[in-house]
Amino acid sequence: MLNFDTALDIKSQLLQGVNKMRLKSKLKQVFVITGISVAALVTTPATATPMISLDITGGCFSFGAGAAGATGCGNTDSSHKEYATGSFVFTNTLSAAFDPLTDDGAFSAFANLSATNGTTNFNDTRSKTFPSFSALTTDPLWGLASGLVFAIGANPVTGSLPGSFGIDLSWENVLNPASTATNAFGTFKFFSDDNLNGLSQALFGQPLPLSEVTFNAQARLALIPEPMTLTLLGLGLFSMVALRRRMPG
Repeated sequence: MLNFDTALDIKSQLLQGVNKMRLKSKLKQVFVITGISVAALVTTPATATPMISLDITGGCFSFGAGAAGATGCGNTDSSHKEYATGSFVFTNTLSAAFDPLTDDGAFSAFANLSATNGTTNFNDTRSKTFPSFSALTTDPLWGLASGLVFAIGANPVTGSLPGSFGIDLSWENVLNPASTATNAFGTFKFFSDDNLNGLSQALFGQPLPLSEVTFNAQARLALIPEPMTLTLLGLGLFSMVALRRRMPG
């Protein structure tokens, strides 16, 4: 027969076992919630990378050689030596997540052009990564492209490229009424009173064609997630998977 002290000792051991089981259960719940919370926090920026993208379809470009204005593509102003029209979709989720005055993140840039004047193709695809915003904006080629993108983002309807770029380039867009601050679409008209043949030589190594060019284009500028963000994402997802495997059922 058990004496009183032995019974108390057994009861104490049983209570300790129950408390340990409860503690494990609570810790498991805490870890599961933590894992889900961390994954939720880091998955959003990882799956929805802040970026600016521009898609052009049905583009038409005409070039005016010498002193003559561009003809074709509906241009009615002979002072415009370069003229382009088409439809566009401009998506901008970067501006709300990145301040170039205080932030200096890494970027990836991509551009694709599919163009022809009926006899010659002027296709080009290129991409590049930059370790910082300043490296992007000071690049001789991508700096101009990114500057144009940011200028359009600041003035999506009517505007001009800042004079600091040394190139006369303006636009007049007609926005679809359903456009939003982050997703604008409609038709565009780009024009320049300068001869941009030198720019074509620099970008593509060939002069601008004298005949009308039809084109489609895509451009994308994305903020690259920081290594720490990717690490947190990995840890968050790993904790969810690991704990899911250990949970009963």
